[in-house]
Amino acid sequence: MGDDRERWNAKYEDRGDALRPPVPFILEHIQTLPPGSRLLDLGAGDGRHAIPLAREGYVVTAVDVSDVGLERLDAFATAAGVQVETVQRDLEQDDALNGLGPFEGALISFYKPPPWQWHPLARAIPPDGKIVLATFNHHHATRTGFPKRFTLEDDELLHPHPGMELVVQQRFDEEDRSYDGYVWVRA
Repeated sequence: MGDDRERWNAKYEDRGDALRPPVPFILEHIQTLPPGSRLLDLGAGDGRHAIPLAREGYVVTAVDVSDVGLERLDAFATAAGVQVETVQRDLEQDDALNGLGPFEGALISFYKPPPWQWHPLARAIPPDGKIVLATFNHHHATRTGFPKRFTLEDDELLHPHPGMELVVQQRFDEEDRSYDGYVWVRA
């Protein structure tokens, strides 16, 4: 946990006092689940999705490696008058999702889960539950110099787990970033 935690802590310490806006693709697709649904926010950071979802009545568990990011999330949640459960875990560890769930849905923003993480993630979501992901693609790495190992290749996540059916795939090329959005329904 050490190096990743320290790197992300430094990033969150340098952020201003405002919460970054959520990714519209994530909110659009996760909010098809009814308010009150239990959601897992992987790589939640300081709450760019957890806070607006909690405001809408979702029960959010936010998981991140950064204790500084999660402290910021707690402060943003208090200021917004909402509750979000925060859990500090290194998502690169085999047991990162142990003891969490079940959830009706999961959201993942700008984090590329390792291949072995898809099985426990799918197990935490019931049939007909949703997993929504938006993360950088290789076009972003080419344009910005972002490390390619953290980005998706074209169509890389069409079938991340046999128990997940792809229902939406979309590419976003914005001025300052390129990313892919995926939505799966748990079969």
